[in-house]
Amino acid sequence: MRAILEAIRYCVNKKMRKIILESDSLLMVKIINEAWKVPWVIAEEFDELKQEMTKIEVKTQHIYREGNKLADYLANLAINSTEKKTFSSFQQLSSLGRKIINMEKAQISSLRCRTKRILQHHA
Repeated sequence: MRAILEAIRYCVNKKMRKIILESDSLLMVKIINEAWKVPWVIAEEFDELKQEMTKIEVKTQHIYREGNKLADYLANLAINSTEKKTFSSFQQLSSLGRKIINMEKAQISSLRCRTKRILQHHA
């Protein structure tokens, strides 16, 4: 919830008026769209979020993690670093960051395939 709140605040501060908020957390999307009740542990942040969302037009929708690779990549950079990171050009990103952006620009699908493990019993 904190990351979503900070993203909305950023959009408000940058005078963005219409945004699409995509999250790979179905729980957060359902709560924001008021389809599910707000858990008490995030009620205060939710109230702050709703207040910020009155300032701009926000469409909130669920996206599968595979469609959110760039956001995951950038969030992990922020979480794993003790210093603030700012990128002002494509070249400043790591090769992985550039690869993710290029794949999105080329509209190359990202798929997650899971295999079922078969356990064999030894007699």
